[in-house]
Amino acid sequence: MGVVEGIFSGPMEGLPAGFSLPKQSVNFAKLTKIGIPGDSNLYRFKKKKGDPDMAILLLTTAELDELNALGFSLQPGDLGENILLKDIDFNHLKPDMILNVGSEVILQVSRICEPCRTLSQLPAIGKKNIKELLRRSRGLRGWYARVLQEGNIETGVNVSLLEA
Repeated sequence: MGVVEGIFSGPMEGLPAGFSLPKQSVNFAKLTKIGIPGDSNLYRFKKKKGDPDMAILLLTTAELDELNALGFSLQPGDLGENILLKDIDFNHLKPDMILNVGSEVILQVSRICEPCRTLSQLPAIGKKNIKELLRRSRGLRGWYARVLQEGNIETGVNVSLLEA
């Protein structure tokens, strides 16, 4: 069993204007079939036409720790994740796995998130380090999930994993 370590959301135009990263920390959120209302994922909205299989981006603290151990200075929310999970082994996440998040929300892992050049928006990465991050972060960018059951979540709630 894991726990929601953090919840992140960002405006469509991001901060500063025109950027969608990093996402801002929030204490609670409503999850709908399209994700967190008001959250931005420019790739999903513009290129994937709002694909519900990409409604939520999950990341584990272990992935973030591993990227930082590789020399990147990344903070929670930097990679665009909506939910940061603690005490969950990211190697156990796979497509179709079900996550019960708190008492209301049910998510289903859809696919891995591939690192992209948008990460160059991060001051700690920029144009100088983006090629290295893209090369070294494969398999460490998190997982997209679809929302099977809508509801509210908050930091600190338990997360349990179930096979599909």
